[in-house]
Amino acid sequence: MKKKIIIFSIFAIIILGIIVFILFNNKQPESPENTTSPDEIDLQNSAMYQDTATINELKKEYNVSGQDDIYDVQTEYDGRKILVIKPEIDYKVAFAGLIKKDIPKKEEVDSTFEENYPKNSGVWVEEDSRGKFLDLLKNSELVKNEYKINNDGYLEISKASSETETDKKLEKMIKSENSYIFAISGTSYSIDAVTGEIMDNPFESMDSYQIYEYFESGENKIVFITENENKKLTDKEILEGVVNLIQN
Repeated sequence: MKKKIIIFSIFAIIILGIIVFILFNNKQPESPENTTSPDEIDLQNSAMYQDTATINELKKEYNVSGQDDIYDVQTEYDGRKILVIKPEIDYKVAFAGLIKKDIPKKEEVDSTFEENYPKNSGVWVEEDSRGKFLDLLKNSELVKNEYKINNDGYLEISKASSETETDKKLEKMIKSENSYIFAISGTSYSIDAVTGEIMDNPFESMDSYQIYEYFESGENKIVFITENENKKLTDKEILEGVVNLIQN
């Protein structure tokens, strides 16, 4: 009797083993595409992926503290919503800093802009930069025309010659209905996207090979051009970089 029980037990164990083996091998692995971690679920439910996300909701999401009215909502390639400084506000700040040659106070940005912004279109050069800008043109083999800056600060062709490609681009800018504002300065001014505070950016001291920093509002541009104090760049490289920026 004991012998039969032992045989039966062994047989039952074998059968059970076979069943477990079949069940284990027939179990379909979970497809990686269908696997979503709790972190991914939370991310997809966050404000940054919601089409209806408000600026205030995104500020909390990104821990941003600037005033609501300085931000726009921008959609990235993956559908994620981010906050960016409104271009027209950053443009005004850049111009106010250009005029003041220092970090402008928030309350003086609008008045500085309204009182000093050039009234006409074309190429306008900041007052203290005009001599340097003309030297940049004169010392570069990229141009053949002769240029001057009138009393209002606008670039003009004083003597036409056999135009180079750069001359043609400059002439197009001069005659344009858009505004192109230049300053020879290795420091620009902008709004910090996180704090909303106005800050300076001494880009030249951080990178002697950086030719410019620029800001745009619509088709209008403000360009801070390196002073090239360490002589890391040639006048040709600087002028070429600036002109190509405008024409792109």
